[in-house]
Amino acid sequence: MPDRPRANTPATLSVNFSDVEVRRGGSGDRVPEGDYLMQVAGVTLETKKDDPSRKYLRWQTKIVEPKTMNGEATAGKTIYHNTSLVQEALWNLRTFLVDLLGEDKVPQSAVNLPLAKIVAAKPKFGATIGDGEPYKDKIKSEIKATFNKSEWKATQSDDDDEEATVEEATTSDDSEDMDEIDVDDI
Repeated sequence: MPDRPRANTPATLSVNFSDVEVRRGGSGDRVPEGDYLMQVAGVTLETKKDDPSRKYLRWQTKIVEPKTMNGEATAGKTIYHNTSLVQEALWNLRTFLVDLLGEDKVPQSAVNLPLAKIVAAKPKFGATIGDGEPYKDKIKSEIKATFNKSEWKATQSDDDDEEATVEEATTSDDSEDMDEIDVDDI
């Protein structure tokens, strides 16, 4: 079944990135802390429960590599990443989009984000994952920082077997899909 935007996810979203810089900064499963190659699996438009005027995008991401870390299976685990739509926090969304799509695809201006196209393209990105704050006596992993998928390979060891796996994971067909995301559509 093809991935489709959820009912509360608009096909496009207007966002003004004028004067918004790129900064580096989820919930879901818990995995060992470290750097991972991730893939976008979905996104929803959410509203803060305690303040309906504050909206954010909740990105569902999945771990692609490494398949195991510290003896624990990690591939396919879900980690959520929230990006606020409040003007003073748009740096987080812009940084994330630059890491997903590239600097040239995210103009520093008002844009209509093609959320459905972004999710359909299943772009990959690098992420540093760490433990979040305990909530109801449970700790979940969260994305502490994101970076371009090409940088993820650089964080890995020089082990030949691992390099081959990393190369396969970072050179999949998703780069061709990303070319279909037209700058004019953004």
